[in-house]
Amino acid sequence: MSHDHEPPLPEVQDKVLEGHAVEEWIHGVRECGTLYEIVVRGGGAYSDAPIAVTERDAGKHLDDAILHLRKGASVQLRYHFDGAEWWDTLMPLGGGKVRLVRIDRGTLARPR
Repeated sequence: MSHDHEPPLPEVQDKVLEGHAVEEWIHGVRECGTLYEIVVRGGGAYSDAPIAVTERDAGKHLDDAILHLRKGASVQLRYHFDGAEWWDTLMPLGGGKVRLVRIDRGTLARPR
């Protein structure tokens, strides 16, 4: 059976951040990216509905998302950087470590 008709999977980066690397990553998104949506997931306490973000309120929404992450929720940040659309999902691992899974949405073969 051939799978030639299936679209390719997007490029994915997966790594664990710890210590100052978490703050550096947040600073990079805050200063260099254009955040447009946030999704908070975890323990049924949060909605999976995306929160729309504008340039005006991006800082506050990012701060809120990081607070949720520190309380144990997973957070997905959707932003534009360097001409590409990125979806970064941060999942707390405990012990100050956070798993980062980054998807380059531009590598998806299907439209949004």
